Amino acid sequence: MTAPLVALALAAACSGGSTPQTLPSLTPTPSASATPVAIPPAATVESPQGAEAFVRFFFGQLNAAFSDSDASRIEPLIDANCGTCSNYVKALKADPSSVIRGQSFAVESVAASPLASGGSYVSVFGRVPPRELVARDGRLLKSLPDEGAFNFTVAALRTNKGWLVRAIRINK
Repeated sequence: MTAPLVALALAAACSGGSTPQTLPSLTPTPSASATPVAIPPAATVESPQGAEAFVRFFFGQLNAAFSDSDASRIEPLIDANCGTCSNYVKALKADPSSVIRGQSFAVESVAASPLASGGSYVSVFGRVPPRELVARDGRLLKSLPDEGAFNFTVAALRTNKGWLVRAIRINK
């Protein structure tokens, strides 16, 4: 992971810059598919609580993906239309020679809206804590500072195979 990866890892959720973003509809599309992964049972339930558990699981997998530079941890959990997610995958595949030690996203709370026809919008609050960019051999490449609080809205899409992340929007 090079400096561009670090920037993408933290800014990808801002894929629209400072322009307010509209979240997509939760209506399933033909591209929405989920590949079987070891998802905790609570994160498979079709309910607001299931959406919350899935989004917590997704951020845990995202942290793990940056810790071992492995995009396959999140690819089965994302909808093909999720631009922010695609940015994360590209960043993870860009340079597997370094990884992030520590959490990139420390989720503190999640709150899902009632289920709509195709899923739920989940508010996610947390911090981007200090962490380190390290080479695979453990050498410290760069200390990354605490970047403060974040507030995302995740569009969690419900498919016949489970939940997928359809979009991630940063809230001001």
